[in-house]
Amino acid sequence: MNWEAIGAIGDILGAIAVIATLGYLAVQIKVAHTVGSDTNRQQRGAGVREISLALATHDELRNAWVKAEGFGSINEQIATQLKLSQDEANRLVYACNYMFWLHWAQWASLKTDDDLAELRHIIQAFYCSPPMSAVWKLHPYVQLLDQKFVHFVNEALQASKV
Repeated sequence: MNWEAIGAIGDILGAIAVIATLGYLAVQIKVAHTVGSDTNRQQRGAGVREISLALATHDELRNAWVKAEGFGSINEQIATQLKLSQDEANRLVYACNYMFWLHWAQWASLKTDDDLAELRHIIQAFYCSPPMSAVWKLHPYVQLLDQKFVHFVNEALQASKV
C-alpha cells in the first residue's frame, strides 16, 4: 500500500468523523432546546401557582383581587353549589387553580407514557371531587390553560365515568 492510499483513507475517515461530530452537535442542540422549553413551561406554571397560593392564603389580597376581577357571580355559584361561604369559595377557587396549573406543568413537561397514566389517574381521582369538579366546570380560569391540556383532563374525566 502506498502513502497516497493511506492518506486518502485518512481523509475519508476524517470526513466521516466530522459528519458524525456535526450530527452529534445537532442532536445536542435539539435536546438543549427541548430542555430549555420544558424549563420555561415549568417556571411559568410555578409562577401561576405562587400567585394562586398567595390568593388562596392572603385575605386582603384575595378580597381585592376577587373584587377587581369580576368573577364574583361565578364564585357565588360555586359557593352555593358547595354550600360554602363566599370567602370559602374564593379560597377554594385559587386552591383549585393551583392544582390545575400544577397538573398542567406535569402534563406539558417531558414525560413518559407511565407519567401520563399516573397523571390521568390523579386527575380522575381529584377532579371528580365536588370542589375540583365545580371549579373545573364553572370557572373561566380553566380557559387560560392550554386547550390540549383541558381536552386531556376532560377525556380523563369522561373515561372515569364509563
